[in-house]
Amino acid sequence: MHGVTDCYGLIKDWYLKEMSIKLREFPREWEWWILGGDLYSSGFSKAGFIQIDESEVKEGDVWLCQIRSDVPNHGGILLKDSLCLHHPSAHKPVDKSRLPRVEPINRYRKFITHWLRYNG
Repeated sequence: MHGVTDCYGLIKDWYLKEMSIKLREFPREWEWWILGGDLYSSGFSKAGFIQIDESEVKEGDVWLCQIRSDVPNHGGILLKDSLCLHHPSAHKPVDKSRLPRVEPINRYRKFITHWLRYNG
C-alpha cells in the first residue's frame, strides 16, 4: 500500500531492522510526484541523510532516481556486490504483485539522481 509499503517505507524498515535507526515518517499520497510533490529532494536532509558522490558509495547507502518524472520518485538501498534492495513502483495504489526485491543496481544507474548516506 502506497505510503506504507512503498520504496520509502522499505528504506525506513531496512534502517530500523539492520541499523536500529528510526527514520521519520513523511505522509505521502499516491503519485505525489505527479501532483507537484518532491518528497525525496525536500525530505532527505530532514530524515538525517547527506548527499554523497557516487565514488563514495558503500553498502547501506540510499539511492534516489527519477523514472518518468520531473523529480526523484523512487529509491532503494545499496547492498554488497552491486545489488540493491528496492520496492518496485506499482501501477496503482494497492498492487500486491510488486513485492520488494534484490537485483543488480546497474539497471537503475542511468536514472539515479542522488546518493545519500545517513548522518543523523
